[in-house]
Amino acid sequence: MVCLNPNIAVQPCWLAYAPGADGKVWFTEFGDSPLNSRKVDTTGKVAALDAALRATGAVNRGPGVPAAVWQAVGDCLGIRVPRVDVEEGNLPIALLEDPYA
Repeated sequence: MVCLNPNIAVQPCWLAYAPGADGKVWFTEFGDSPLNSRKVDTTGKVAALDAALRATGAVNRGPGVPAAVWQAVGDCLGIRVPRVDVEEGNLPIALLEDPYA
């Protein structure tokens, strides 16, 4: 599971990533490393995402960070959401059943 919240009008922007079945969710602000957490990355997937973020320049506080985060997540996880789909509200979703229902 990955969730990107650009929240441009009211900062901060957030990236949430749950790479495994252990229930751990990694939260990081755009521009920060997801490895800046007390959690232990047992899957190596968070380290891979961190490397992708660094490769696009998304781990910094300069201009263009939101675009770099989207690019890195797309490249690392193989997710492609065309801008026109976002602008038209045609976003892919997954409806997950409540495990406690």
